[in-house]
Amino acid sequence: MVSIRKLVFYSGISIVLVVLVWILFSSEDLSEKEKKSKEADSVALLLGGGGSSSSSSGSSGSKTSESIFDSSFYKAGKGEYIEAEKGEQKEADPDAADADNPINPQTNKPYTNEEMERFSQLRERFPNNSLVPKKLSPAEKEAKKQEDNQVAEAARNVYARTASPAQIRLYYNHMEKQTLDRMDIINYLVDLQKGSGDEETEKNYRTFRILSKTNSNRFKRIRKTPFNKPGCRNLCL
Repeated sequence: MVSIRKLVFYSGISIVLVVLVWILFSSEDLSEKEKKSKEADSVALLLGGGGSSSSSSGSSGSKTSESIFDSSFYKAGKGEYIEAEKGEQKEADPDAADADNPINPQTNKPYTNEEMERFSQLRERFPNNSLVPKKLSPAEKEAKKQEDNQVAEAARNVYARTASPAQIRLYYNHMEKQTLDRMDIINYLVDLQKGSGDEETEKNYRTFRILSKTNSNRFKRIRKTPFNKPGCRNLCL
């Protein structure tokens, strides 16, 4: 017959084990929430907001929802070509940003070192996404500059209906790539925002995702259309 002492002893061990398991899973849950919060922060910064780490922002969810639908990221997601500004580059605090940090299109200033660090998880998750800021070598910068100039010229000619077949293909290849990259970011953001309780924000993201998917299919359809003569046909616009 089991003694009272043994019963108490084994009961105590069981309680301790239950508590340890609860602490273990609770800490993992908190760690996962913290990781998601940081990733949502970096997405908010990419979309045009400062994220929760910024002194000018509130919660990352509300700041993101406010910024994305007013930003060039959203306008480009509607299928519009947004040409990079050619204005004079504004100077950021030299102590806060390395000289080779990429330019933030929202501010026309280099991203700070802190902001570049916040993008590190996104770069790991989306290594080939053209929208996630990353440092480029001088040769890569020159190649990107030439590519941007070619795309900008092709876009102007497409809208003027004077584009050559090669320019039309270049333009729609670029737009499709940009749209797919945007969809990756938005799909990821939708996953991060699940269960946030903000139904309006989640609805806006779902709408934007559908819009991006529609544009992607449109660009694919147009890109596969044979062009028998120079100039852009009605399908292009």
